[in-house]
Amino acid sequence: MKLDSTRINETIAFINNNPNLPVLRRQAVAQFCRAMFPKLSLLDFGPYKTEFQALSGEMSVKTHATVPAGTANERAMRRAILLIWRAMGKRQAGGVGGALPAANAAMTMPAGNLPAALAIAVMKAAVMASPASAGDLFTNEFIAHPRQFLVTHKAIVLGLGTGADKFTNLHVANYTNLLQFHFQFDPGNDRFVFNGLLSGQLGASHPFQTVSVPAVNWYDVPGNGGQNAPNAPGNFSQILGCELTGATVMVTTQFTGCAFCWTDHGGVIRAAHLGPTRAGYPSAALPTSYPGAGHALANRLLNQGNPPPGGIGAAAGMANAAGAALTVFGRGAGNAPVVGGGNPYYPDGTLQWATIVGRFQNGAWKFYMQAVDRNTNQISEARRIL
Repeated sequence: MKLDSTRINETIAFINNNPNLPVLRRQAVAQFCRAMFPKLSLLDFGPYKTEFQALSGEMSVKTHATVPAGTANERAMRRAILLIWRAMGKRQAGGVGGALPAANAAMTMPAGNLPAALAIAVMKAAVMASPASAGDLFTNEFIAHPRQFLVTHKAIVLGLGTGADKFTNLHVANYTNLLQFHFQFDPGNDRFVFNGLLSGQLGASHPFQTVSVPAVNWYDVPGNGGQNAPNAPGNFSQILGCELTGATVMVTTQFTGCAFCWTDHGGVIRAAHLGPTRAGYPSAALPTSYPGAGHALANRLLNQGNPPPGGIGAAAGMANAAGAALTVFGRGAGNAPVVGGGNPYYPDGTLQWATIVGRFQNGAWKFYMQAVDRNTNQISEARRIL
């Protein structure tokens, strides 16, 4: 019978030397697992002893009666998947990690699923493991294949309000907003994070420069009354767009009813993120809540140029992109181009939230959207929208 330390040490060596995994990622993850579960000697009766024994017991494939023991390589893959997810959970929790579903699944999944599950576990843990391997993932997975990345992996933008004041004032010096964000991985929610503030709980990160499009409350668009005198149903003829310049990535915080808008003004792309409610105050009864919420806000942007009562006769547009048509991608309503199928809007439902990111490729900006069903916590759609 193997000692607890032997089973864990052999598993770490299996990860480190696996020729089917990228060298940088597998070596970083092996070191990460060792750091989370320090080597236990026969003379070590310290605080890790009980944890090691429990972990080793979980990694014993033969104790799982529902799974055939399988080949030595299959058993090694099961142990590696469980160990990697346990290490990620421990890093996030700052102590003994919780039982993440992906760790438990390692011992019950069909043998044919093991190679892919191991590669995915190594890929995700590599982001937590070191800045170098996090950068490798960012560059070779997200930057190289943004649509496929969002089709395959859940993501979230934890954005910042920095710069929002620029887009409520017609007389600011410029309409740029470059910030440093961090690419991280959140194992508890099994999602990649474009993080405005570095989270120590999520381990390592890859810092990157981005155009950050901050959310602006609908009533703070110039021409409306602001928080103290919101002017429902609103005038959106003087939206101020954030210029997409200075970086090759764009992020904007999560959408649960907000409208994402953009213009192409002489080849300069500007984008705006308009919220239908005051942050933290979503009650529809408040004067700061747009009547009819996100769906109605998107429709007003589309129809504002119509005569009253449906509009005000002045089409929604951007004050810093005069004459350029406004493209709207809102909740359940929009006029965005349909790129490869889908709707010109994101799903209209309170149990859906959307992530929108941009990537400057081959001399042009491309926007991508991922919608997640909050009831199932699964991706409901992901596609390019520009």
